Amino acid sequence: MLPVVPWPAVEVGTLLVRPVGAALDYLRGRVLRAVGEVHEDPVSVVVARETLIGACRESSRVALAVEYFNVEQQSLLDGWVAGRIAWRVLLEKYRAGPEGFPLEKYRPLLEAARSCGARIVGVMPPRSAASMVARSGRLPGRAGGYEVDPRPEAWPGYTRALARLFPRSGPMARIPVERLLLAQSYKDSVAAGRVAGLLEEGYIVVLVMGWAHVELPGAVVERVVSRLGVPRESVGVVGVRRLDLGVLDVGVLSTDTIAGYLVVAGR
Repeated sequence: MLPVVPWPAVEVGTLLVRPVGAALDYLRGRVLRAVGEVHEDPVSVVVARETLIGACRESSRVALAVEYFNVEQQSLLDGWVAGRIAWRVLLEKYRAGPEGFPLEKYRPLLEAARSCGARIVGVMPPRSAASMVARSGRLPGRAGGYEVDPRPEAWPGYTRALARLFPRSGPMARIPVERLLLAQSYKDSVAAGRVAGLLEEGYIVVLVMGWAHVELPGAVVERVVSRLGVPRESVGVVGVRRLDLGVLDVGVLSTDTIAGYLVVAGR
């Protein structure tokens, strides 16, 4: 069982000192610091930002790896980081593209990375490529951007853990589960390759993705560990949950490869 920090049911602005500090203590000194977030949740953004700032205090070579940008949008992101385009222009061009994250909610994290000189890297394949995998049931060639085995069956526990999260109604429910699994696994392998590359370049990597990408057995973090053979003590995972979201699952953070730290927030 992992250590759990229960947060009191108080306003978000007053509950971040002791629990987040404990999580940051757990992450200190690790080369890969992964934050499994609930998308758009303000607590998740604060935990990710504090994790990044802590890494920047330890090293001048820090990379923030995020799910919000795909690999084809890297030049757009680089332009904003370098000051060549304004935030307004970044938003306009981003919204015209295929990704649908509300960047305004993640601006405090992205601004913190730019301020401390961290490199910001999008780790996902283009959404069109992942959609093609889901529709066709076939993986692209290595030109598709993955260096880690993308087959779901190659990762013990991955299929079972992921399949239970797929929707039972709506458009996605009409796609065979096997194809959804393959598309998700393809995305995880592309992301794992990007993160592994940053680690090989000597960066401390702060990885911020949806919790299923980060925490499930056989997902991104374990694929990075498998690809590089990094020792488990150099990798840390922090999962963020809001009690009111009803997705609390302590056991999911404990796998054969990685032990994590769960931050539990209530209001």
